[in-house]
Amino acid sequence: MSAAMHGPFQFRVEERQLVKAGRKAMMKRLFRPPIGWLLWLIVVLGALLLVLDSLDGAFELSSITVLVAVPIAIALVNFWLVPWQMRRQFRQSAALRDEFTLSFDDEAITFAGKRGTTTIPLVEYHAVMEAGEVILLYQTEAFFNAVPTAPLGTAADELIEALRVKGVKQL
Repeated sequence: MSAAMHGPFQFRVEERQLVKAGRKAMMKRLFRPPIGWLLWLIVVLGALLLVLDSLDGAFELSSITVLVAVPIAIALVNFWLVPWQMRRQFRQSAALRDEFTLSFDDEAITFAGKRGTTTIPLVEYHAVMEAGEVILLYQTEAFFNAVPTAPLGTAADELIEALRVKGVKQL
C-alpha cells in the first residue's frame, strides 16, 4: 500500500446500518471467549442432564428447557435487544448522527466533523470488523467508530489492509 493520503470521504451513519453492524458484532462476540465458553458449558451441562435423565427412563422438563432456552435467548438478544440498544444509542447521540469526513494513510485515520477533528494512529486501534455496509473501528473492546463502506468505495479495502499491516486484530 502506498503512503498516499486517501480521502477525504464524507459520510453519515444511518440507524439501520448501525443496527445491522451491532447485530453482526454481537454474534461474533457471542462465540468468542469468555461468552463462547459459557455457552458451550451450558450446552454440555444440558446434554449431560439429558443423558442422566435418560438413565432412569424419564426426561425432566428442566433438562430440555436448558437446551431450548439457550437458542431462544440468543435469538432474543440478536433480534430484539441489540437492535433496541443500537437504535437507542443512535437517538441519544447527536454526534453519532453527524456528518463526518474521514481521511487515512498508512499511519493514521483522521475524522473531522462539526465537533472537531481527531487523528488516531492505526496502531492504536484495538480491532477492526467488516460488518456488512459498515466498518467498525474499535478503539477499545467496546468503543468503536462506525464508517459506512459505500462512501469509501475501493478505499474501504485499503483501509482494512492498512490496519491489518499494522497488526490490528481482525474480528
